[in-house]
Order: sequence, then C-alpha cells, then structure tokens
Amino acid sequence: MATLTVTLLRATNLPIMDVNGKADPYCVIRCNKCKHRSSVIKTTLNPVWNESFKFEISHPCWNPDSNADHTHFVIFDLWDEDTLKEDEFIGYFMIPVACMGESKIASKKYKLGRRSNDKAQGAVYVSINLDCPSLPSSWPLHKWIYNKTLSAGLQLSVRCLLEDQVHFPGAAERVELYLDNILVEIRSEGEIKESVRAIATVILTNFRLIILHRSHRDLCVENENNITMDIPLGVLWSVEGIKSDNKTVFFSGFDRDKKETLLIRCYDFRSICLTNFGVTKVPDPTQLNMSLVSPVDPQHQSPYVLIDNICTANESKYVNNDSGENADYVSNYSSIADESAARKEIEPHKRKRAIWYSQLAERNEITSESDQSQYESVDEHLPDYPNFTNCLANSSNNMFKRYMKKIASPRMEPPSQLLKFFYPNLPAKIPVCSSDLDVLKSRLEFHVFNHADNPAAFQYLKLLPSDLKNKISKCKGWNLYDVRKELKRFEIPIDKFYIFEGNSDYKLCPTYPSLLIMPSGIDFELIEQSSQFRSKQRVPTLVWYNSKQGNFILRSAQPLPGFMSHTSAGDEILVQTACTARKMDDKLHIYDARSSMAAGGNKLMGKGTEDVTRYKNCTLDYLDIPNIHTMRESIDKLYQTCFMPDGSKWLSQLENTQWLNYIVLLLKSANGIVYEMSVKNSSVLIHCSDGWDRTTQLTSMCQILMDPFYRTVDGFVILIEKEWLSFGHKFEDRLGYPSLPNERSPIFLQFLDCVWQLTRQYPSAFEFNSLFLLHIADNAYSRWFGSFLRNTQHENSKIREETLSIWDCVLADVDSIINWDYEKRENVLKPVCSLKVIKLWEEYFFRYDPTQWNSGYVTEEISQSNPQPVPNKGVVWEDDKTINKCQKCGLVFTTIRRKHHCRACGQIICGRCSNKSCVLPQLDYHSPVRVCGDCFAKSNSVDV
Repeated sequence: MATLTVTLLRATNLPIMDVNGKADPYCVIRCNKCKHRSSVIKTTLNPVWNESFKFEISHPCWNPDSNADHTHFVIFDLWDEDTLKEDEFIGYFMIPVACMGESKIASKKYKLGRRSNDKAQGAVYVSINLDCPSLPSSWPLHKWIYNKTLSAGLQLSVRCLLEDQVHFPGAAERVELYLDNILVEIRSEGEIKESVRAIATVILTNFRLIILHRSHRDLCVENENNITMDIPLGVLWSVEGIKSDNKTVFFSGFDRDKKETLLIRCYDFRSICLTNFGVTKVPDPTQLNMSLVSPVDPQHQSPYVLIDNICTANESKYVNNDSGENADYVSNYSSIADESAARKEIEPHKRKRAIWYSQLAERNEITSESDQSQYESVDEHLPDYPNFTNCLANSSNNMFKRYMKKIASPRMEPPSQLLKFFYPNLPAKIPVCSSDLDVLKSRLEFHVFNHADNPAAFQYLKLLPSDLKNKISKCKGWNLYDVRKELKRFEIPIDKFYIFEGNSDYKLCPTYPSLLIMPSGIDFELIEQSSQFRSKQRVPTLVWYNSKQGNFILRSAQPLPGFMSHTSAGDEILVQTACTARKMDDKLHIYDARSSMAAGGNKLMGKGTEDVTRYKNCTLDYLDIPNIHTMRESIDKLYQTCFMPDGSKWLSQLENTQWLNYIVLLLKSANGIVYEMSVKNSSVLIHCSDGWDRTTQLTSMCQILMDPFYRTVDGFVILIEKEWLSFGHKFEDRLGYPSLPNERSPIFLQFLDCVWQLTRQYPSAFEFNSLFLLHIADNAYSRWFGSFLRNTQHENSKIREETLSIWDCVLADVDSIINWDYEKRENVLKPVCSLKVIKLWEEYFFRYDPTQWNSGYVTEEISQSNPQPVPNKGVVWEDDKTINKCQKCGLVFTTIRRKHHCRACGQIICGRCSNKSCVLPQLDYHSPVRVCGDCFAKSNSVDV
C-alpha cells in the first residue's frame, strides 16, 4: 500500500453557473471507493482551497498479489453547489497513478474536461505526494514499459539534422494503464464469424492505445493474425460497453456473455472489441475422460494444472459441439471401446502427467504444500493460455512432441521448466495491472470528449529530455513553404503581381495568410473595400500562375450582394485589374462550387454570388458540389457500410453512400476548370461559400493536374501548406471537435482520395506512393503534430514553438514513400471521371476490415513490413519477425522505415539500402526486382 497526499490548491476561470454571474464550486476527489469532498467557496470563479487529503492506494505494480482494489486514476470532479436544486456539474479531470513519481509534484495545472459535447472551461491547480515504501526501481511505470516493449518497432522517426533522427513519441510517452490477457477482435458490425481475434496486451499511454500481439513472439502457434497496432487518442470516435451473444464461441472454457466488452470506433475506419479474457466455464475432466488441457484463470480462483492423460499427439482435437455452447476438448476415437483400448495401450508408458489438483491428491502425487505452490505458480506466469492450450492440443506441434519425448519419469517436471521449454523468451515476472476494462473505458471516454482541447502534440516537447529537445529545435518542417520562393518559381512579372504585406497582423482577413499575392496597382484601400464585400473578408488573391500562357488561378469567398444586390467598386476594380494583367486575353471565368439554388438561398441571407454584368469579361458557372453536411452524412454512411457483415448488399449500400459519386464530381469539376485554362486559355476565380472547403479542394486539384511540381514529394507538401494550412482550412473543426459536431466533415480526406485516384490512373506521374497519402491521412486525425490542430495560419503561428510539424515525421524516411516508377511529365493530366474507373480507396477504408485481413489482404503500401513473397530456390530469406534493424545500415525499422527483402541475397534491408532494381534471370526474375546495393553491383559486374 502507498499513501497518496493530494493538495487541492485553487481553480481559475471557471464558467458562470449562477444568475449572479458567479459560482459556488467544490471538488470531490475519488480513488476507487474512497472519496473526499472539499469545502465550498462561495460566489467566485477563481476559488482558493489549499486543502490536503490522504488516500491509501494500491497499484498492481507495487502489490501484484494483493486482493485490494487497485487504483489506476485519481479523479477530480468539480461541482457547483445549489441550494434550490441539484448541484450542477462543472467539469472533471483524471491523473494516472502510473505516472506519479516518488517525489512531490509541484503545483501543476489541469484543464477541466467535459463528459459530453457541452463546453467545459477552467483549470485546477493540484499538488501530489506519493509515499510508497515498496515502490519498484522500475517506477514510474512508463520507464519499464518503454525500455522493454515500446522502444523498437512502434515508433515514428522525426527528421532533425542530416541523418540525425529522434523517435516519436519516444521518451515523451507515459504509460497510464497496462492490461493483460485481453481478447482483441477486429470485426464487422454485428458479425462474429469474420472477426480477427487474438490475445493481446493493451497499453494505454498519453499518446495512444497500443495493442501488442502476444503469441506471435513467445508461443508456438501457427496461422495467427498479428494484430499489433496503435490507436492515436485523437482518432477515437466513440467508446461504449456492449452486450455480446452468449452463444458465441471463442475459445474453450470462455463464456463471452459474462465478460466486459468494450467497443472502440475510430475515425480511421477501425472497429475493435476488447474483452476481459477470464475463465468462466471449465471443462469437467470426470465427464470427458480424455486428454485435457485446462486454461489458466488469471485471477487464481481455481487451482488446476495442465494435462490429464497425455497420449499421442493425435488423441485430441479442438472442436465445437453442435449445441452452440462453449467448445470442449474431445477424443477423436469413434467409440468408447476404442478409447478404452487406446488408454490401456498407453498406460504402460507411464505418460500420466499434471492432472487436476483433486486427482493429484487422490493419487498422493502432491506430497507437500511447496509442491502445490509450484503448480499454482503456473497460473501467474503463463502469458497466453488459450494459445498455450492450442499448442499442447495441436497434433502438428513438433515442440509438443519433443517435450513428450523429454519426459521420462512418472512425476511431472517443475512448472518453471515446463514454461521455459514452451516459452524460451519468457521474461521474469513483470508488473501486470488488473484487466479492468471499466477503468480503460472511463479514461478513453475522457479522451473522446477532451483530447481535442489538450492534444498529445503539446506533450511531446514538454516531456522530452533536454538533449533531445535541442535536436528537435533544429527541425524545419514549419518552414518548408515560403510565399516569396513560390512567387519566384511562378516567374511572375513584377509589373503584374506583387506580395501584399498588409495582412501581417491578420486584421484585414484573420483566416488568410499574412502575405498575399495581389495585382499590381491595387493598394490597401481597395483591398480593404473588397474584403468588406467578401464573406469572412476573404478577398480574391492569386494562388497559381502559368508563366507559359500567362493565365492564373484566383481564390476567394462568396461576395455579399444580398437580397438588395449591393455592389463594391473596390472588389470590381480588383478583379478587373487582375484580368488586365494578361496582354492577349483578359477573360476571367468564375466558378462557384455551389449549386445555383444554394447560391440563391445564400442571397436571401445577405450573401450570394457575382453579378457578371458588373464584372467585365467575366462568365459564371456553378459546379453543384454539395456542402460539408452532405459530405459528413456520406462518410458516416460509408463507415457503416464498410463494417456491414459479408453477404449484405455491398454494392447497393456503397452506392447509397454517394461517396464515389462525390469523388467523381470533384474530379470532373477540377477537370473542367483545367480544360478551360489549358485549352481556352482563360484565367479563373474559384470560390464556394466561405472559401475554405470546396474552394481549397478545387484549387489544389487544378494545380496538381496542371503543374508537375505539385506531383513531387516537395511540391505536394508545399501545396498542402499553401492551399490548406495558410489559406485557413478549418482542420480543428473539420476533423471532429466534440463541441462542434455539425462542423465535422471529410473535406481533406476527399482531397487525398482524389489524389489517390490520380495515382491509379497515372502510376508513373507522381513521385510519391500511396503510403505517403496514408501517412498524411492518419497523422491528420492523430493530433500528434501541430500542423492540423488549428483552423488558420494565425492560430498555427502561436503553437509552432510548442509542437512539431507533420512533415518532420512523414519526411523522415523519404525512401519509403518514393514511387520508384516516377517519370517527370510536363503535360497536363486529364483523368477519366467515371464510376467505371473510380474505385474505393481500399488501402485506407479496408485496412482493418476482417474479411480482407483473414484472406491475407495487406498491400505493400500499408504493411509495416513487406509481405512475404515466396523466394526462389537457391536463396534463403531472413525471417522478418526476428530482424528489427536494417542488415546493411543498421537503422531501426519503424512504421515509416519498412522492411524489404533483397531478392538476390535474401537479407532484410530498409528502403534506402534497397533503392536499386535489376533482373535476375538465374532466379527466375525476368523483370526488375528490388535488390541491395551490393547485389546490384555484382549483377552489373557479371553477365546475368
């Protein structure tokens, strides 16, 4: 046990709860069943308590054998006292015990969180002192977990200077909860048969929820799906407890209906069930009279050992009975007589081993309490008993056969030797927390509603050691885009356009970048007049210029003529001046992304579109692209459709989502704009309502189709920085802010989907592969980086010193995202915009689909390690499960730095060391295949 002293200091900026504009706050502090209440501070929004409370707490890492209720989190609930009605809830926060150290924590500020979509505000200052005489040397818990488990294979890389790289989350990660023996299922909604199941260890940290597949490392079980993955806390959509079908059979002796089951849904199309894997129904050996393997109860409620009568390996198998109840181990003999004859034949060999304690006692094989404690210790150390059970019962298991040959005496060997034989890599006993999913559920619910207010991106730099902070400070991801360099690349004549610095304080237009490219001759006064006539002050400004033809792309928001048809001379002059910048043709085609009906509806609300009779040489077209609410409904339907059970009307359900129709519509709209510019030589002005959603999609797609620079890795990064980040796409709202559910919309994901469609139609026109797009999509929702945390460039500029840019991580291993078939093309891309060609982005939407997973569907772009093609005769390939570093350069493999096999020598190498390809006819490779540098040199020096 440990003594926890909590000092409640003060709170600041609490919300108004009473009619007098104040509140009467008090705090309830909870540790399991014990709780304390502070005094009530009357009529204040900034209360001061300075009250201390003591708790006696227990943690599995200090007292692993204790029967006491373990404390994982200390919960602070803030309430407003009301004498006339029930007290009102203000907010709450949770402090993980696993992150507490021995020494006193200085006054620390904790933001109040919400329990629903309602807003929460305010912060509480708390001081904590933990006094634990039995505190292990590996405490805090995150140090042991990181060193033993998370330091390799589950880290991203951050690019610093030259070849210097730092892990992410790395040393900033803090383990909050460690759950063992959890049944993990990746499944379709309502469909159990197609689920991908495995036993795993679940680790909750301040960055993510990590699922570590257990059996693929330590157990001798074949044909298992490795479900190791991590779920960034930012992608959590919902967390709920569910009731399961009690007829569902998972493993022998496991009754799902009596267990806690947690359903986790994520924005990245993951649906995962977590279930406590405790034994609730144990087969009765007196009724079976056969070889029996008993699962192990992790709670140590039933003392039993492993094997009854161990016969030949073919005497037992694992089957389901016809009644639909739990599976039992049954003999494969056709009759009881055959079974009896077989048992008589086996008895002379004295192969009776490790039966139930009751039967052992009857035969006087347990002679002392120490013997019994030895067998009971098996229950404590067995990491994954269902797979261990299969291991013993599987007739094809060679290790089992070898162990049977090893046993010669009538008594069973000590359990420690048994474990060492079957688990050669089994470590010493480790601190394992109770697998209480209620605790995990409460913590994940907190993150669902509050992670957007306090994202993990802000914790990384705060928690890093000082030496790593110095390296991180040299990262340049925030400085990749420079408007002056972009203007120079455009080769714009100085007398046509110039860089306008009048928005450097973001007062002219808060959602625009500080520097704008405006037509020459337009001064601040005219730009200010135009901003007052445009929605959100988003004036027409240049974003792309074609130096060969002289035409360009302008973007803006809708004008504000209203029902009274107001006009703005400044706005008209600005657009007209941009048109006259061209000598040969001053035509300007205005594209309104909305429908004419939507534009008319906005006109009734004081907005609208351009009156082309007042804009000389301008024409207007509507593109009929739906708004963000329609797109949100589409993605929600697609989510449900992707997790529908197999056999449902998939194609009709997919059509009902309209997702592919909207992708076709976006591509067709961009294609039409490009045709107007490249064939008719027109300049264009693109806008929608506020100019930060559909406008951004269209301007980005047009530039990709016309400018080959944006099809390169560097160009695509600059395009996102320019069109999406600097021009104020509302990432914070669109990616799912809890208090603004109606603002969520998959605008950015649609754009990435459109780019993926282009890479399919033009596989050699892009320098990057689909893995690049996947990394961007995943990291947009993870909230691990500052790039996509805010809505505007102004807001992003305030967090640059506190967070990393996404490009510091994505570009850390460029070789893994390079398309080796890339060929630079100067021509304009003209994609086919038809549902006959457009496909669902399977690599994104089907990554966690159980049907595809069970069938082995994992593409090379999305697997953390390359799929295992069958090597040709004469080359022995290294086992990728045992290799964690490149065998050439020694760099550690990560989720970005993937594993590759050299087809010539079979070694496992990284993308940088395998960027060569050649034909190997002697190995039946008649087209170029990936090889390492040494083998490439040999292939060029000899006649192959």
